Amino acid sequence: MSDDDLDLDLDLEDEEDEQPKQNGPKQLREALRRARERAKQADEFQQKAERLERELAVSRAGLSDLGEKRTAALLKVHEGDLTPEALKQTAADLGFITIEEDEPDKGEQAAEAHARASSAAQRAGQAASGQLNAQVLANWSHEKKAAFLKEFPREWEALKRGDQVTAPSGW
Repeated sequence: MSDDDLDLDLDLEDEEDEQPKQNGPKQLREALRRARERAKQADEFQQKAERLERELAVSRAGLSDLGEKRTAALLKVHEGDLTPEALKQTAADLGFITIEEDEPDKGEQAAEAHARASSAAQRAGQAASGQLNAQVLANWSHEKKAAFLKEFPREWEALKRGDQVTAPSGW
């Protein structure tokens, strides 16, 4: 008998150990119980991996100092990619942080000033007509945004999608 034959025999013995000796109802119930336990563990591991992935994304975005409650709120409200830019924007929308922009050059400043003037006129007309959109919200304080989110979550979600909504009474 060669070494190869011996290895082959050992492999066959291992396979026999893995298979149940009998396929009776008791053995099948036990196998089903073990399979359910493994499936439950797999689900738990999947949930843990997803949670850790989200937490890592928050950390990579430089938002790990928000605290447990704010981080949980950020992850609950945030929709879309877990990129640092997207997470920072959501955190800014919630009033948790302020986003500092790099100093633009003179040409960009002139273009932005023109765009602001145009959009201000547009926002003034929309605000007077009782319509809200993302541009109108951009001028609100963080406290006002947080209060609006708390009081009108459906409208907030619509605004996040880029929809225009009718301003609720008092807003």
